[in-house]
Order: sequence, then C-alpha cells, then structure tokens
Amino acid sequence: METTLRAILNKDWITLLLLVCIIGIAAVKLAYNQRFQDFVLLIGIDKYATVRSKEQALWNPFNAILLLIQLCLFSLFIFLGYCILHNQESSEMLGLYLKILIGYTLFEIVKMSFEKIIGYLLNIKDLMNIYLFRKLGFKNFLGLLLIIICSFIVYNDPISHFFIYGCLVLIIILYLISTISILRKYRDQILSLPSYFILYFCTLEIAPYYILYHLYINR
Repeated sequence: METTLRAILNKDWITLLLLVCIIGIAAVKLAYNQRFQDFVLLIGIDKYATVRSKEQALWNPFNAILLLIQLCLFSLFIFLGYCILHNQESSEMLGLYLKILIGYTLFEIVKMSFEKIIGYLLNIKDLMNIYLFRKLGFKNFLGLLLIIICSFIVYNDPISHFFIYGCLVLIIILYLISTISILRKYRDQILSLPSYFILYFCTLEIAPYYILYHLYINR
C-alpha cells in the first residue's frame, strides 16, 4: 500500500503537466471554437489549412498556445519512451524531461528560423510561410494525439517496448502523410524550383533528424 501511494505521488509532476495541457486545449477551443473545429479535422479535410493559411499569421495566439502544448507533449513522449526503453523510473527524472524539453524547443526554433531564412534568400517567402503554417498545423494535431498516448503510458503499467515503437512508427507515418500532402498541394511550384527544393529537403527535412538519430545511437 505504501509503495503504491509513493508511486502515485511521484507522478504528480507528470499529472500536472498533462492537466495543464488539457486545460490549454480547452481554453483554445473555448476562445476559437470554429477554428478549433476546423483544426481537429485537419487530417481528413483540407479546409483548415486552405482557409487559415491564407491569413499568413503563423504566430497568432491559437497557433502559439497549441505549439507550446505540442512542445511539452512531444518532449514528454520522448522522455517516457527513453525511460521505458532504458528501464528508468520516469517519475524521478524531472531534470531529464526539462533537458529534453529545452533541447527539442531549441531544435524546432533553430530549424524554423533556417526555413524562414531560406525562404527569404530564395525569394519564396510567401510559399515558405504557407508551407510552415501547414506543417505547424500537422505537428500541433499530432500533439493532441500525444496527450492520449502519454496518458495511456503514464497510467498503465507495464508498457512494452513494442507499444513505444508502435507509437513512434505511427507518428512517423502521420508526419510523412502530412509532408506528402503538402508537397502534392504545391507540386507545381516545387517542380518549377527543383534544385531549391532538393537543397531544402535534404538540408532541413532529412539531415537534422538523421543527425539526432546518429547522436542517439552513438551516445
């Protein structure tokens, strides 16, 4: 009984984080009800991306709040996956979570900054802004999915390695689907600038994740 109580108490910071994310999502839905309804249908239909991307407002409050939630939940999933795969007690490693959160946030900021700079240098700023808006929307959508996955991981024990790998594969597949759908949407513009597209895709879509994978494998 004492061991169980201690385990529950040790999960307080994770529970608080999940609760804050849920409250944030509820607040966004309350403040931007129609926009949120379009957003949750992002995978099935193109209404949100088509209509909202025309506003050219990448950093409006709606996107900013969902981005913060996404950063917290992606970092939490990485953290929980690491703890499970390495047989670590997640509830006692808040410091590691904060390091992952800071690292992932900096990674996304630097990557997006380079994408904006490339769009400016190649004189495709408008196209790049639309691309970033759509990609950010899909990532934020995945953040909503991760709140379910992370909650399941935290409050179900034990969690197998296969479940973590399965969730990772699902996230990668959804991310690839979103990328392919964006590329298909703007294939005419892309085909008119093939060398620029290849340079961008290899430099900022493949290389960063390959480097992170290589660092993890050879840590």
